[in-house]
Amino acid sequence: MRLNVNGNNFCIILVLVLINACTKNDIGTISNLSNGSIAVIGHGGSGIATIINPYPWNSWTSITRAIDGYGADGVEVDVQLSKDDIPILYHDIALESMTNCDGCIRNVNSGDLENCEYDFDLSFGKEYLIKLEKVLQRYASYDDPPEIYLDLRSDNLCDPTIDSYRSELSSAISMIIDRFSAHSFIRIGSNDQTLLNQIANLQGTVKVYYQVDNIDLAIPIAVASNYAGLIISGSKASKEQVASAHSMGIEIVLFGMRSRSKILSALKKHPDAVITDDINLTISLLY
Repeated sequence: MRLNVNGNNFCIILVLVLINACTKNDIGTISNLSNGSIAVIGHGGSGIATIINPYPWNSWTSITRAIDGYGADGVEVDVQLSKDDIPILYHDIALESMTNCDGCIRNVNSGDLENCEYDFDLSFGKEYLIKLEKVLQRYASYDDPPEIYLDLRSDNLCDPTIDSYRSELSSAISMIIDRFSAHSFIRIGSNDQTLLNQIANLQGTVKVYYQVDNIDLAIPIAVASNYAGLIISGSKASKEQVASAHSMGIEIVLFGMRSRSKILSALKKHPDAVITDDINLTISLLY
């Protein structure tokens, strides 16, 4: 937890802490590869947009609210390449599904993408697509930078030349990591092993995580590939399986938790990090 929560957010967390005090001990003494600490990572920034949390995934306000407002240890963001090979934060394949623009990220230059406005901003403000560069410019200078998980999207139907896209994405990510000296706080995640291996070859000190559906099959792959860890849905990994991964030196990051019961269930498994849609509730259950 980043200790910069204040004002109304502090009051919310304090109330949640008091409400959940009787259940916090259910988590037990945390045993993992992170010195008994579980990092709280905001999903797409501050989580799925709701009336209470009205900011679109991957938007500037969502990211800064998660880290600087709610006190998350970091955020997970989705990254794709623009036509001019600039890493852009965006979740879907089609621009029209979430913005007032059309087409695919890969077919539009970055300067034009920055004018694409999210069309479901429940805060009634204006949020636009942003470059990964903007996030790193803000946080690379922090004494204790937050963890930035990059979910690298290679499932781009608008660019059938997947091999060249992987190479260009790997190169662009490697260059921006070097540019901001972000090796210590960037985390790379993907379900594409080829892409992960390319990144690992370019950036040997950056932590790489394989996103999977079957933890038992993935553990030996992670060990053989020298991945830092696995990313998996909290519903698909038991506490025993998490412990098994830890015994092999593999970190576990759990995602897919919005409700109190799912968050608490994930925390009881003692992962190294959780990617959550409710940062305040997750922090209250931990602390």
